[in-house]
Amino acid sequence: MRYFRPVEFSIKTLSPETAKTACVVVGVHQGSELTAAARRIDQASKGALKKALRDISGKTASTLLLHHLPGVAAERVLLVGLG
Repeated sequence: MRYFRPVEFSIKTLSPETAKTACVVVGVHQGSELTAAARRIDQASKGALKKALRDISGKTASTLLLHHLPGVAAERVLLVGLG
């Protein structure tokens, strides 16, 4: 029998570009419209999110995981489509 450790996570209100965490999750609307938090990360990373938008549709539940963006303290940024 296998036992699985539950995944632990927390939700906090922080500055998305300066949060020192394993992963920051931000939204993308269809039509490549970034949420306010995503725009802050895009600005800090000198346009890295806008460049990545060609790889995510923005449709509900679509995702794209980015690693080690310049100017962003988090190890990863997860873009989630909001429709």
